[in-house]
Amino acid sequence: MMKLRPLALAGMLTLALTATSYTNAQTRWDFAGNYLASGTNSDGSTYENVPVSIVAKGNNYSVTWKLEGADWKGMGTDINSTFAIGYQVNGVPGVGIYKFNTTSGVLTGFWQLADSDVEGTEVLTPVK
Repeated sequence: MMKLRPLALAGMLTLALTATSYTNAQTRWDFAGNYLASGTNSDGSTYENVPVSIVAKGNNYSVTWKLEGADWKGMGTDINSTFAIGYQVNGVPGVGIYKFNTTSGVLTGFWQLADSDVEGTEVLTPVK
């Protein structure tokens, strides 16, 4: 039985979500802003208060995490209240999928790097 790699699965999910957006009416939310990230790494360690900036770029978003003295960059897009981000860390591609709470503005989801079999979790809380 063939095992799907995380990015292949994420790619198929993105295509499915994109196809859905063309066939159904879509609500576009404004995700732009500054957030603080907290979460769990794939090794079980935790992190908190990591600054994240989401900047609108047309219908998509540029996403930057300021972590360990470096900027980690990615691109995000949305389908209704789901926000998906593709990014790289030290040349290794990764993907994050978040659910947007339309009342609080909090994004809650998971992420995974292509060289790992384990997901991490993350919550992005807007900075007021």
